Amino acid sequence: MPRAMSLISEKGFEEGYDRIIVFVDILNIPSLKGCLRSGFTPYCIRKEKWFLFIRYISFEKITLEINDKLEELSKRISI
Repeated sequence: MPRAMSLISEKGFEEGYDRIIVFVDILNIPSLKGCLRSGFTPYCIRKEKWFLFIRYISFEKITLEINDKLEELSKRISI
């Protein structure tokens, strides 16, 4: 997984992109591990809500509380 993500990132940079953003479910430990090993760092939290079959998406900055949880998670992942 880290190798594939690195190849995708390299292709994006070759195409002229200067940033690549990946969203991963916080409960998907293997994907989080792959992202961390590939050099991605937490940027923001994407939240999704459904109401009457309409999806609402919002983005939040990483607060200190969330940052602490992410650090705890990265320790559990032990990369």
